[in-house]
Amino acid sequence: MVRRDTVEQYYQMAQKITSANQKRSGTIRHNLASSLDYDYVTWRLGGEGLLKKKYHQIYQMLQETRCQDLKMAEKGGCPDGGCGSKGSETDGTGLTDAMNIRTLNFHPRTTLESTSCMDLTRENPSIVIIGDVSDVASKKSVDGFAVNDNDSSYLAGGIKVPAACLIKEQERRFLAASTFYWTEQDEEGRILLRSKTDVSDVLKVIGASTLVESMTVEAPVPVRHTGGQKTTIYYNRKGVLDDSLWDYYYENVATTSEKINIHMPFKGSVTFSKGFAPKTPPYIDRNKEFYFYIENEKNGVANFNLSQMSAISLSVSGRTLSWEFPTDWKTTIAKKALTGASQLTFYCRMHIMTDSGISVPLTIQSNNLDHEDPSYAKIPKIDILWGCFAKDTYITMAGGSRKMVCEVRPGEQVRTRGGSCKVEDLIQGPEERLFLIRTARGNEIRLTENHPLLTTEGMKMAKDLTWGSILEMEYGRDTIEELHLVEYHDTVYSLLLADEALLIADGFFAGDFKAQNRAMKEAEAAAKEEKNRKLAPFQEELNELVASLAEEKGERHEREYGERSL
Repeated sequence: MVRRDTVEQYYQMAQKITSANQKRSGTIRHNLASSLDYDYVTWRLGGEGLLKKKYHQIYQMLQETRCQDLKMAEKGGCPDGGCGSKGSETDGTGLTDAMNIRTLNFHPRTTLESTSCMDLTRENPSIVIIGDVSDVASKKSVDGFAVNDNDSSYLAGGIKVPAACLIKEQERRFLAASTFYWTEQDEEGRILLRSKTDVSDVLKVIGASTLVESMTVEAPVPVRHTGGQKTTIYYNRKGVLDDSLWDYYYENVATTSEKINIHMPFKGSVTFSKGFAPKTPPYIDRNKEFYFYIENEKNGVANFNLSQMSAISLSVSGRTLSWEFPTDWKTTIAKKALTGASQLTFYCRMHIMTDSGISVPLTIQSNNLDHEDPSYAKIPKIDILWGCFAKDTYITMAGGSRKMVCEVRPGEQVRTRGGSCKVEDLIQGPEERLFLIRTARGNEIRLTENHPLLTTEGMKMAKDLTWGSILEMEYGRDTIEELHLVEYHDTVYSLLLADEALLIADGFFAGDFKAQNRAMKEAEAAAKEEKNRKLAPFQEELNELVASLAEEKGERHEREYGERSL
């Protein structure tokens, strides 16, 4: 067995960690200059003795990290600029890392479930999550998990336990704690092993009932195609078929060359069970953890700006509370995260105070988790789209004729690299500047920076092309001789095809609207081919250790509750 300590000792240490930071819940970044943090971090990994004896690479990296933290402590600093509690960034300045317990759900007739995720803004050589859900009264772990991945930026893990084996008393209380590990490089090139712990609020279960009767999310959900698999939002790109392909549309959304402001609705209501009602006047309990963001599983998360909290509308009618958040989040997201290749995940966890003094957590998200817990709601994922050609760009039609892109209409057939395809919509919107590309043979095109063109090296966005790049053209290959930004201040257009294809624009093979939004993600993935080879021994040790921890947690659960059945 990997573990030499008892679950009760672990539980008590988790409580000390949170108490030391004066928080009953929330995310805590560990500073290994603190003996309490160091003991906890090594404990989670099986104990200092085990690491020192068997896992030398992991132990050495922890010592390097501790040495760095001690040096910073002598100078009055903390790792990463802050010690103790450190939750999600909420100042509205772009994408950030997210490491937190996403759900702690219970339904008396089905299961107790908890999930934890880490979503980083960059690929990391090694990431780990070690988590447990504990019974507060007995201080025993109900179940736990340990997962890891190499050369990744996203990881998730969790537990799922039948409720029947847990309901033994009138009132039960559960607590989730997850510790996240990742590697980072310091200024001198040393690889350090950093960590955070997220501790959930206590989940109270009163007999076979729940505190929430029902919850409804009105937005963001598909409104044009009820029951759709995704919610589509257009920014600054209105289609000729205004109401056929998008669910929400926002004009004049501020953008820069790298980022775009987030506009998105969030509206819904919750009805509490009999005997409970929202406190009047209603409010979101800010003493508890509050998470509200959208994420891309390869680029991190963009948080709702907390400066907008005062603009949230809350109202009460009997046992029902309704909310509506401002559509302008006052935050930005990197354009590279807005790709057709991957929809965005919506996530909100907020606590509503009841008149009985109990703060009730509500979770709304759009991942793959379904649960019967009425305080949990799953909604479809989000697509945000934009980007286009100059209006005088000529498109080759299926019959060989040419039309300006602004004159092409839905239902018409355009020629593609492999044949022809029907146009579903014409997307349009304002643009201040465009990239002008001129080839050695004199062909010229103007298009937005993120529009992809076909090169001998595959699809590349306009902003990633250089002088000398070789393009695949309708008439053969051609070389870029001129590439620069030009003033435009007019409307741009893009075609949305029935199937993703390469259309012909001014003789260039160019992606349609779907391909354009997909290209940014593919370009980023192509840039991450090389792995950090010197970390291979560390990664091998970590793989072995995490597998041992996962096995031990499974055996412990079976001793207490019987064989895992889910």
